[in-house]
Parts: sequence; structure tokens; C-alpha cells
Amino acid sequence: MSQQFNVPYHNYNFSLAQPQFYPPTGPAGAVSRGGRPQDLPVGIRCQELEEFRRSSKSNKKWELKNVFGRVVEFAGDQQGSRFLQEKIPTANSDDRQRVFEEIMVDANALMVDVFGNYVIQQLFEHGTMVQKKLLAGKMKGHVVQLSTQLYGCRCVQEALEYVLVEQQVELAQELEPEIIRIMKSDNGNHVVQKLLTKLPHDRIKFVYDAVRGRVFELSQQQYACRVIQRMIEKGTEADKEFILQEFHEVAAKLVTDSWGNYVVQAVIRQGGQEARGKVIRLCIDQFLVFSKQKVASNVMEHCIEYGTEENRLEMYHLITRRAEDGSNMLQVMWKDNFANYVVQKLCHCLKGAEQEHLVKESKPFFESRKKPSRPDDKWLAFEKLINQFSSASRQGSISSGVDVVRSQSHSDSSMPTPDLTTGGNSPRTSSSQDTNEGALEHHDRYIVDQFSKASLNDVAEKESA
Repeated sequence: MSQQFNVPYHNYNFSLAQPQFYPPTGPAGAVSRGGRPQDLPVGIRCQELEEFRRSSKSNKKWELKNVFGRVVEFAGDQQGSRFLQEKIPTANSDDRQRVFEEIMVDANALMVDVFGNYVIQQLFEHGTMVQKKLLAGKMKGHVVQLSTQLYGCRCVQEALEYVLVEQQVELAQELEPEIIRIMKSDNGNHVVQKLLTKLPHDRIKFVYDAVRGRVFELSQQQYACRVIQRMIEKGTEADKEFILQEFHEVAAKLVTDSWGNYVVQAVIRQGGQEARGKVIRLCIDQFLVFSKQKVASNVMEHCIEYGTEENRLEMYHLITRRAEDGSNMLQVMWKDNFANYVVQKLCHCLKGAEQEHLVKESKPFFESRKKPSRPDDKWLAFEKLINQFSSASRQGSISSGVDVVRSQSHSDSSMPTPDLTTGGNSPRTSSSQDTNEGALEHHDRYIVDQFSKASLNDVAEKESA
């Protein structure tokens, strides 16, 4: 998968009571499994492997035929594995067959090996259909065990990618009894996602059936939430219907959940127009509350990006509407560590006069924030947006002031041309910032309370209705 996660590694004890994976006859079986891969002591390596490792200092050119009889040992060594990965794609059919035959002897152990699993993946990608079928056949009876193992899950995904449908179904059927546990597995969830993307829908109906009545539970789980997102992306309309029905009942809770918010974002992107509209309506009704919450603010940005122009204009008027004392929600949001990103997103997505007005209103608040030593992409993008509007305003001011300056020069040629007062140190800018900051400190709590009360009242009215 494209996303990589730092997750703890689990040691697996293949006792006689379980399906047993016999260790390779060489280095693959002796690699440390507890943490960072360890190279083997010199005395354990075979003569060919030791000579190969020293070959970087010599002019000898190694080919696959030079390692025949020692392929498993090479596959279990870091440098040897890289050598095999480079040679297998371009090898002729006879040499690849010889490598395949040696790998098959210890294929199960190599599938869970830190270096050997890469060689297995290469054979799935570049082998013949017969070789792929035989190699996948080695997984029979061990698919659950492999799917929940750090390296084995990669080999299962490759098998599902390259074998024929009949064998894909055989592998998938082994997962059915423990499909929920595999969904919740840090490694197994990737295998379930591969099922959803590669197998015919009628062959994986058991995956969708297992989720019925458990959408809320699984959406809140760190790894299963990815499976729910994939179901929303790949499922049929009937699949989405029951998932979204359960989703909308708990959407408000998922918006602020550490993992559930990703499911909400998936619904906004791929749940369809009706589901997207319901989520955006929910978020606008709780606009300030959600914008100020760490994970919910990401959902708010999605609402802005994927919503309609009418949605964005509604948010714009909500932010810029002034109270009787002259304060507005914009001040509060720019002061907040998370809500300020929602304002920035809205500035980027608005168009026309509304965009120009919001950017100009936001400029003093943005400039008052401390610039990080290493600005991220969002900071640089908004800084660029402000500069674009500032440049346009400055050019307009210069053009309109030309006639005035000329007329003044006729009346008093000794009078110097006035400097432009658009810098951050000009009296007008400084006093304006001071006034805004003072209003922000004085009215901050008042504004939050007012908008929070309004949001809660709206919810109470809807619930009573």
C-alpha cells in the first residue's frame, strides 16, 4: 500500500500444534526477527555467499548461474537478496526456473523472512503462471498466519495480485472465519483491502456481511477504519447504502474521533452527493466547534474542498458576520491552532470578491503569527496568496495615484514623492493590528460562547423537530 505506518512487530512462535514453517537451511533462518535486521557472522555464511559479499572489491561479475545450489542462502542475506531481485526480472526462463525450484524448498520460511520475502514477491511478479500457481499453493492452510505477519502479508498481497481468480478465491476463503480479526490487524488490513480491489464482488460478499452492524465499531479502530474507507470507495450502491445508513447515525461522533474522522473524509470524497451534503450540513451547523478540534478541523477542510460554491459562501458569511461590538468569528479562528487552517483553506477555495475580502481581512492575523523556522507547504501557500492580493492592490494604488502626484508636483516641485504606507511598520498598519488584537483579547470568550450557544440551539431544535 501507499501508506506506510510505524507499527510494533510481533514475534510468532510456530509450534508443532500450528502449521509449521521450517527455517531455511542457510542465513534466512538465522536472521534476527526482533528488530533491526542483523547480518550473519562470517562463519555461518556459505563460501559462495562470503565470496559474493567481498566481490565489490574485486572485478568478478556475478550471474545467477554462479549461485545455483545456494539460492536460499542468498535470498536470506541482505546483499544476496538484492542480487536476486536485480537478476530475476531479466533472467532467461531456464535460469528463473532453477531459482524457482530452489526457492520452493523453503518458500514458507522465506515468505516471513525480512529479506527473503522480496525474492518471493519478484517470483510472483515475473514468474510464469505455473510458477505463480505453485508458489501460491505453498500458502494453502497458512493464509491467516501469513496475512497477520509483517513480511508474510506482503507475499499474500502479491499472490492476490498475480494469480488467477480461482486461486484468489481459495486464498480468500481461508480468511473468512477470522475476517474481523484480520481487519483489525496492523498487517492483515492490507490483505483485506487487496481482496476488495482485486476479487470479483460476488466472491467477497462475506467481507461486507461481516461489517453489517459494526460500522461504528470498526470505523473507530486504527486499522479496520482503512477497510471501511476502501469499502466506501469500491463497494456497490447496495453496499454503500447499508454502510452509509449506519454511518449517518453516528457521524457527529466520528468527526471528532482519531480514526473515525478518516471515514468521514472518505464519505465526503466518495460517498455520493447525498451523503456528502448531509455531512457538510452537519459540519456547518457545528462550524466553530469542529474547526477548533484537532482532527475535526481536517474534516472541515474536506467540506470546503469538496462542497459546493453555495456551501463555501455560507461558511464565508458565517465567519465574517460581525456582532454588535464589531467582532467576528474570524478573529477567534485565526487565534486557534487548528481553526486557522480552516480559514486558510476557505481563502484558497473561494472566488471573486469574497476571496479578496477574506484574504485581506486575514492578512493582519496571519502576519501576527510567529513564522516557523521551517514553514510547511500550507504556510508558504497562504503567504503566496496574500502576496498576490497585496501586489494587485499596490499596483492599483500606484496607478490611481499618478495623476494626484503629478498635480501636486506642478504646485510645489520641491515636495518629495510620498512613500507607500503598505509596510508592516507603518502607523496605520500598526494601529490597526493593535486594535484587532485588543478586540480579540476582550471579546474572544464572548464570541466563542455566542457561536457555541447558537450551534447547540440549532442542534436542540433539530432533535426536538
